[in-house]
Parts: sequence; structure tokens; C-alpha cells
Amino acid sequence: TDIIGWAPTTGSLRAITATRVLDATAGTTPTSTRPSAAVGVAPAAVVAWSVRLSVVAPTGAGTAIVQACGGTTKLATLTFAAAQSATVAVVLPAHATLGTLCVSASRAVRVRLDVDGWFAR
Repeated sequence: TDIIGWAPTTGSLRAITATRVLDATAGTTPTSTRPSAAVGVAPAAVVAWSVRLSVVAPTGAGTAIVQACGGTTKLATLTFAAAQSATVAVVLPAHATLGTLCVSASRAVRVRLDVDGWFAR
């Protein structure tokens, strides 16, 4: 069974023009970003994020994961092949107090994270 996201039981989607909140090299140590600052919303107002995780020109095959920092649920896993950029869209829960998202990968790879909306509390 494939899982494509997580939807809150409350709140409504606030769609926005895609905003890049991370463009960095990620690896086994998580790289974090605070999307609320980039899109101008208080972390406590967000129950879930709508994001796109991309890997750009990987030198080898692997996987990348995005999740709320401090969380244990890994909802978006992107599997990629060598030399093939890939993207996955996902809705994932936000951490109410930290407000950060963490991206990690099985190998060092350039990642991009774009926010295209959020669910309000």
C-alpha cells in the first residue's frame, strides 16, 4: 500500500505559490529548515505542511526523507537513481513548537524543499 500524505482532521488548506525553503546538501545527519519564517506564518498556526521534496542530479542511488524535526513519523520517502533528479509531493504533520522540517538522505545529495501550502489549526 502506498501512502501519499497525512491530512489533519481540523483546519483548512491555505494554498500558496510554491516557496523554496531549502536548497542544500543533505546526508545522514538531518538538514533542517523553518518553513513558517519563509512563508510568513506562525509555527503554532500550522498543523500540517504541503511540500515537494526534490533531489537534484544525485551521483548514486538512494533515498531521501522529510519529516517534522523531533518527530518519529517518516511520511515522505523519495527513492532516487544515479543521475536522475526526482520529486515527491506530500502533506506531513508540523511540529507545533519547533516548527522545523528535517531532510535526511542515505547518501550526500542536493535536496530542495518547496512549500505550496499549509493547513491552519
